[in-house]
Amino acid sequence: MICQPQDPVARRSIRRTIRVMIGLILVHEAIIVPIASERFNIHGPLLYSLVTIAALLMVAILSLLVAVGTRQRDEFQRKLFVQSIFVGTAVTLAISIVSGYLESVAGYQKHLPPMAIWIIFFVTTSIANLALRVYNRTAEE
Repeated sequence: MICQPQDPVARRSIRRTIRVMIGLILVHEAIIVPIASERFNIHGPLLYSLVTIAALLMVAILSLLVAVGTRQRDEFQRKLFVQSIFVGTAVTLAISIVSGYLESVAGYQKHLPPMAIWIIFFVTTSIANLALRVYNRTAEE
């Protein structure tokens, strides 16, 4: 099956990544920052430190992805993993640039929420990984 890794190390890493992402989305983006900024009117260094926590959680997600990639023993599978990360990064960068140009040049007032960039990255990386596996026929039948 394409979506289910057979390696137990990869399965554990994927579970850890999902836990960290759920923690990022639920705890930080849905609870801490809105409550802190709206209800308690926090600003200045304290608000900056809350936003920095989001950056640290994102670094944790990326380090888990790197750990999955470096533990891969098969060179071809590692190459597919790196290619899918590159495709996800390229698509995310393209969408971010188009959004930025629309805001600055065309006067478009709506901008992407910060979590949308991460969602775009992980969705496009997953789709690219699936497409590369199907294209190269590495999926186990």
